[in-house]
Amino acid sequence: MSEKIGIIGTGAMGGTIAHALSESGMKEVYLFDILHSRMEEVIKKTGFKGKKGVEDFKDEDLIIVAVKPKDVNDVLLKLNSSMKDGACVLSIAAGIRIKKLREAIKRNTIYVARAMPNVCAKIRKSATALCFEKGFPETLKNLSFKIFSILGKVYEFEDENYMDVFTALGGSGPAVVWKFLKGIEDAGVLMGIPRDKALDIGIQVLYGSAKLIREKGGTPDELIKLVTSPGGTTVEALYILDKSGFNGILIEALVKAFEKASKLGKD
Repeated sequence: MSEKIGIIGTGAMGGTIAHALSESGMKEVYLFDILHSRMEEVIKKTGFKGKKGVEDFKDEDLIIVAVKPKDVNDVLLKLNSSMKDGACVLSIAAGIRIKKLREAIKRNTIYVARAMPNVCAKIRKSATALCFEKGFPETLKNLSFKIFSILGKVYEFEDENYMDVFTALGGSGPAVVWKFLKGIEDAGVLMGIPRDKALDIGIQVLYGSAKLIREKGGTPDELIKLVTSPGGTTVEALYILDKSGFNGILIEALVKAFEKASKLGKD
């Protein structure tokens, strides 16, 4: 008998998860969104069934709550009354800690966890963090990994504080990478290359560089040495980056994102 999955919220991430589960061949997936037109659009493309309300989630083994942080508590209070014993809830809302989830889900026969996929889930290349409360059943952990592995690579953190670090690295990271890509694009234009070609060169450079270190291994420092010749063009570029404090600025930016994520969790 296949597991039954629920998704509450079919916006950007909830919809992406639904499409990924559909492409993977899952059938027993049930959806709800307060915006029925948005839910119907996802149903049309996935073939999944919709629910009339949160209270109708009664038989699902795992429910993904993909609503805005301000709406999570209300959704959980309703699920606390409707869900079956032995099921679990995974919230993907940034900054809402397991303690808060547990305050809303008062029944100790329902388990809670956090999941943090990123925007690259759209192409099944997400970096996703999972964090489970103590006592979370192994069978439900395996189901959680099964679902989120469809979206990309999964990282489990036993210490929930690392979820804030992951929010900075994995959640904000893509925007930081694209900001770097924008710099390559603008540099190409400044030096006379058409914008579309400069952007495509930058994309291929980032894609190839990431694929090389993923497949061949090594550290960034080791790979930098491979392309850095004494007195060459690369060392000249790296000199300017180091002189400008590039690495320090990047670290500071991600630390600020981490601090913001930590503050959200305490508010």
